[in-house]
Amino acid sequence: MNLNMRRYSCHAAFVLALLLVLAHLHTARGADAAVQQAVADLQHQDYKSAEQKLRAELKLHPSDSETLSLLGISLDEQKRFPEAAEFHKRAMAISPRSTAVLYNYANNLLATGDRKTARDVLLKSLAIDPSDHNTNQIGRAHV
Repeated sequence: MNLNMRRYSCHAAFVLALLLVLAHLHTARGADAAVQQAVADLQHQDYKSAEQKLRAELKLHPSDSETLSLLGISLDEQKRFPEAAEFHKRAMAISPRSTAVLYNYANNLLATGDRKTARDVLLKSLAIDPSDHNTNQIGRAHV
């Protein structure tokens, strides 16, 4: 398996794991049904549908870092990396200590080949929570 295929395979597994964590967070805090459906769309790789639902949700809750981060994932999966980065950065500005948000942005950076900045973001995430499983996994795989 070449490096790009291995990177994509690891990325897909990490995204799925993170989606499950975010789905739990949204369910635990009573998230809007639209966000829960968007998470299901992401899990089923229906990225366009998830994008539509998340954009609608952001009109109602523009400062929700998890929704911003999920939209970033949706755009990343559509290979719209620069646009996704903007949503990841907005999520980080709102929740700078969220390891999930940092992890998602690091994945975006890795997808665009910016390993140095991805490494910095992952190190920041590890400083916040050294036991974070997702950050540790991606850190070992890519940085």
